[in-house]
Amino acid sequence: PGGKIRLRIHDTERFTDTAARAQQLYGIEPRRVTYTQRGAWSEDQIFMHVTVSSGLKKVGPVFFDRGIPVEYELVRSIGTMAAEKRKKVGIVNTGVPLFGQFDFMSMSPGSDWPIVDELRKQYEVEQIDLSRDVEGTYDAVLAVQPSMLGPEEMDRFVALVRRGTPTAIFEDPMPVFAQGVAATSAPKQPPGGMNPMMMGMRNLPKGDIGKLWDLLGVEFPADQIVWQNYNPYKRVSWFERERELVFVDAAAGGEFNQDDPISSRLQQLLFPFPGWVRGKNTSTLKVTPLVKTGVQTGTVRYSEIMQMSPLGPRGGLNPMRRRIPDPRPFALAVEITGTIPATDAATSTPPGAPAGGSANPLPSAPGADELPGGKADDTGTAAASTAQGGKGAEGKAADGKPNGSKPEEKPATAGAATDGKAAAPRENKIHVVLVTDLDMLTQEFFRLREQGDLPEVGVHFDFDNVTFVLNIIDRLAGEDQYIELRKRRPVHRRLSKIDAWTDDARKEADKQRDKFVEDFNEYEKKVRDEIQKKLDELRNRKDIEPMRLLIEVGMMQQDLERRSQVEIERRKQERDREINRIETELNLKIKQVRDRVKVWSILLPPAPLLLLAVGVWLVRRQRETEGVARSRLR
Repeated sequence: PGGKIRLRIHDTERFTDTAARAQQLYGIEPRRVTYTQRGAWSEDQIFMHVTVSSGLKKVGPVFFDRGIPVEYELVRSIGTMAAEKRKKVGIVNTGVPLFGQFDFMSMSPGSDWPIVDELRKQYEVEQIDLSRDVEGTYDAVLAVQPSMLGPEEMDRFVALVRRGTPTAIFEDPMPVFAQGVAATSAPKQPPGGMNPMMMGMRNLPKGDIGKLWDLLGVEFPADQIVWQNYNPYKRVSWFERERELVFVDAAAGGEFNQDDPISSRLQQLLFPFPGWVRGKNTSTLKVTPLVKTGVQTGTVRYSEIMQMSPLGPRGGLNPMRRRIPDPRPFALAVEITGTIPATDAATSTPPGAPAGGSANPLPSAPGADELPGGKADDTGTAAASTAQGGKGAEGKAADGKPNGSKPEEKPATAGAATDGKAAAPRENKIHVVLVTDLDMLTQEFFRLREQGDLPEVGVHFDFDNVTFVLNIIDRLAGEDQYIELRKRRPVHRRLSKIDAWTDDARKEADKQRDKFVEDFNEYEKKVRDEIQKKLDELRNRKDIEPMRLLIEVGMMQQDLERRSQVEIERRKQERDREINRIETELNLKIKQVRDRVKVWSILLPPAPLLLLAVGVWLVRRQRETEGVARSRLR
């Protein structure tokens, strides 16, 4: 309501008293930005922040970069400040350094991932340590690459999901931008990164991720990466070369679930080297696809993507990897809902199957449908989350009785009740969103969102990845009021006439660019085929011992690739030069059209006034000469 919000605007410049007070009171510091001015790159430090405060509480500061939605940030900041209590989001410690990791190269602490900073603007964020039983409750839980969990940690995480905690899972069969994160099928490296003391240690054991997929009733191939033959950004050659960079939008034939608030009204997502998921027919859980690819797709195995040697992966991508076509839409993200037995899988029926069988003697957590709002009990008492049970946050045992008290004896017969009727097994409602990629949580996507359109670069990225991620967390936590607001986009009317005048030039440039790219790809494929042929001939030799053959194959592969790389690099440079020439000519033609439009925009508006003035002058001149003797006219 009006009058309850006071707005103060401070026109702040560097090295002023206002800037000093902003830094001291609100932690506002100038942000370095780059921009173009008259065709030249410039750099400056500016203030473009907002802070919302009420008493001792404060939200911010939030910096409004070019791509940040101002309306959403303001409404969310005010709403978060007005709320009596923030909801709690737990982030599972899976080994992914979301909260930063000490860098032994620079001997400095690492910074938090941007997703953590973004969640802190709205939620109370807490790290969940699965090395011990989970105590307390959470409105939502975020688990990034849970396949990196150890065996005991995996069991506790599965129990956390089983008891009905809304959970967002980001599992990636091949992380690209997240350095140091093990792929689903790859071994887990010892912690420490570049710590010399950690060198030479054996790989750490990983838990059975299959237990989680069985609980959720889904199939998630650990070593399959989806590729798609579609690139909406022709000017970015990396997108054209790596088909595993999967773009989902209407032009690709992709599909967003318009009936789900998480994915409705989204326009484009980028999944770098994602996996795929689908529900099992034997499960009674509802698996709803949120994002699906087009049909010009297929899969490639993780072991064939990486450059391999007799000693293991060499680093880099294998250009000769086999892409297996599979023309069907792959689900890249799904929402899983339904009820599952509250008892452990080892002593009850399989998850997702009809209830029945032996009852677990340990009392189970109350079902989500038995709690207010369909969420877990927030009294602080933790339900049994493992087969052994666990203590609650109030120091109580899993059965809700004080520690040391004797639990009630349960009937030995499954389903037996005192009234002689069969008691139905306790069930929990679950709500899980599973995404087959974690790269969208990294800094690269958040930076693209902040920068917005980059007209000076000539590429306009239109990704909704950050919106998609935040929608997932809000949906799970029950914060639906910001989801639709976050999807709003500024709409700019295009100059259709200018587009029509430059359309022929764009089509000709696209045709020439595609021709050069196609010629280069054909030559590269020809070279790769020749290398593969020579390697196959060597592999088919029977007069060499297997170990010796393996070594010679590796040496020949490196030698052939080194020789061919010189010619490939030369042709690549030639291709890039031609593409640059085409782009330059196209930009010149577009500039000529724009300059012509600018000239006409200057000349045409005053033209009617000039014509009117001339007409008025002629009329007045004619009237002045009416009735005057011709001899008096000069």
